Amino acid sequence: HDLRKMEDEISMFNTESRSFAISSHLSTLEHYKIQLKEMANVSQQIDTHLKTASKNALKVSQKVRTLDVVKSRVADALTHVSSIVDLQDCYDGVEDAVIAGEYEKAAVYIHRYNSLDIKLQQQRDPARIVSASAAIKKELQANALRAVEDGDMDTLVRWIKSFPLIGAHKEGVLHLVNIIVNQVVKNEEKLLVSGGSSGDNEEEKDTKYINAMKRFLNKVIVAVEQALPYVETHFGAGGCFTFFRCWRSLLTHVLSTLLRSLWISERLDTL
Repeated sequence: HDLRKMEDEISMFNTESRSFAISSHLSTLEHYKIQLKEMANVSQQIDTHLKTASKNALKVSQKVRTLDVVKSRVADALTHVSSIVDLQDCYDGVEDAVIAGEYEKAAVYIHRYNSLDIKLQQQRDPARIVSASAAIKKELQANALRAVEDGDMDTLVRWIKSFPLIGAHKEGVLHLVNIIVNQVVKNEEKLLVSGGSSGDNEEEKDTKYINAMKRFLNKVIVAVEQALPYVETHFGAGGCFTFFRCWRSLLTHVLSTLLRSLWISERLDTL
């Protein structure tokens, strides 16, 4: 009887324990359920805020794009207005400078005009600029030729600086070549032709001629080295190519002339 009673008490205890455990689990699940609902509400609020922020960002982006378009149009308009002002300034400046005889200043205006858009240039009569450019080139050529004839390198450099501004690169380089020809080549060429007189023996004639040739080539090299910085500064790499190409042709001609003169001289000596 006592054993039966103990078994009943144990069974009752186990039942109560399971009931308590189940109740505890249910309570915990209920707590989690409440927390999940709160998290769901917060998530919903965050989603709502994100959608609102996305819409606001889209509106701001559209306004920024609109402002960029407006800014670009304003910049284009300002550039166009500035170009029109430059165009008028070039027309007035070229004419005033030519009338005043300030051809270097006029060349600067021609350069500014040529840098403008072609469509913009066509809004005015380009014939006036073409005529002014021809007049400027004519005066620059005349002044440069006088400097070459006078052997005045400083004055020549002053004038040839304006040649690239009017697109006359080759003409400016040729003036530099010509002044060196006048200063060095022509004088030395005369000495070379008369390098060996008829009163000298063959060995002395050869020695004098070789020395004269060395002196001639050395003076040419020095003159070219002195002129090259002007070419590089005012005419660029293209001007240097033209400069050396002119010198190659010139020296070929001069040397062939000298050798032919020497051959004729030797032939005359044998007669």
